[in-house]
Amino acid sequence: MPVPVGRGEVQALLAQGALLVDVLDPPEFARSHLPGAVNIPLAELTEDRLDDLDPHQSVIVYGAGLSCDRGPRAGRILEHHGFTDVHDYEAGKEDWLAYGLPFAGDGTVLAVHLLEPSVCGSEDELSSSVLERMEGHVEDTAVIVDPGDIVLGVVERAALESLAEAVPVGSLADPDPLTARPSESASSLRQLLTQTGRPKAFITTSSGRLLGQVPADRLEGADAVPPSSTAAGVPSLAALAAAG
Repeated sequence: MPVPVGRGEVQALLAQGALLVDVLDPPEFARSHLPGAVNIPLAELTEDRLDDLDPHQSVIVYGAGLSCDRGPRAGRILEHHGFTDVHDYEAGKEDWLAYGLPFAGDGTVLAVHLLEPSVCGSEDELSSSVLERMEGHVEDTAVIVDPGDIVLGVVERAALESLAEAVPVGSLADPDPLTARPSESASSLRQLLTQTGRPKAFITTSSGRLLGQVPADRLEGADAVPPSSTAAGVPSLAALAAAG
């Protein structure tokens, strides 16, 4: 049986020289795929197509996500063709993209292509300090993050301006702002903001780490703008938490 692996194990195996195989159809592969992956659609995993591969090399197969069974099926097919070290990235491309990791492709515009920095503050920072940064950046909302950049909540400028004296902003935070993954398409994110009446979405990884924000006006016409072929990894926002 193919060995199930997670995101971290995939990265470790790739560092050791494993072959990464995307078994989705070519249009899906063209839109986005893991860096370095080769595209061999499930239907093309035939003896002739596999002749050029080393059956003793470590191989990682992946499909769309947990609801897609092409990855595990592909893994079994490879084993039937004599491959001896096969791994199945069960959570697939959806997991990789949702975690904000680098990817290749030139298809659908995603939230990660439209990111803007957020004004950030720590839980115990005084409201007067956060308000000063918000005014300097002409922002109406600040994100409260912990030392690992995990979103703890948001505070609105109007709430800070109404205070008679400075208090720690953590006590004022709304703990459940609207968030979306970096893999959200521009069109679906625009629809989400329209439905909820929110002016922006905060983009976080599947672990809750803040990557930035996407205002609603940034989404207008975004689907018509082709993204760059490779999205770079997003750096930590620890500096933003201090500098805004």
